Amino acid sequence: MLKQNQIMSRGKSYIHENRLRKAKIIANIVQKHYEPGRQDRCLEWIYRNIVNKQYPMCLATFMRYMHIARKHLGYNFDFQNRSKQYIFDIYDRMQPDTIEKVKYICGEAVRSKYERQTDVYEETTERLGLDISLNQFLMYLRVGVYCMGYEVRCLKKS
Repeated sequence: MLKQNQIMSRGKSYIHENRLRKAKIIANIVQKHYEPGRQDRCLEWIYRNIVNKQYPMCLATFMRYMHIARKHLGYNFDFQNRSKQYIFDIYDRMQPDTIEKVKYICGEAVRSKYERQTDVYEETTERLGLDISLNQFLMYLRVGVYCMGYEVRCLKKS
């Protein structure tokens, strides 16, 4: 039986209405301030610089409220699609020689026998003689996958 101020959520769990209200407030703050592709506007930044100053809580509690907002209040933050749009923006700003480099790297990564990202990175950069960071390598692969249609195995796990 439900106690006063409790709401039955999907499934068998009960959530107090004040917790739902707080999750809604925090979800609205995140939707307002989150910017895809910017590490200085990621979830952790929003938690540290905005949410935690208004509503003191630990990071785990913040993530729990985000989960409640997604699961019980129907919020769809869709961080994956926002990051894909950011990759398309990067592709639009690339120079032609950089695009050729991306094609060359993706072609080599497709032929790689490895599935772990670091193994593919080491093999490809050694074979091509490139001096780029792992993050830049992964960004090139994502551009190749999302914008050029390459199928790279090592990105399916990330």
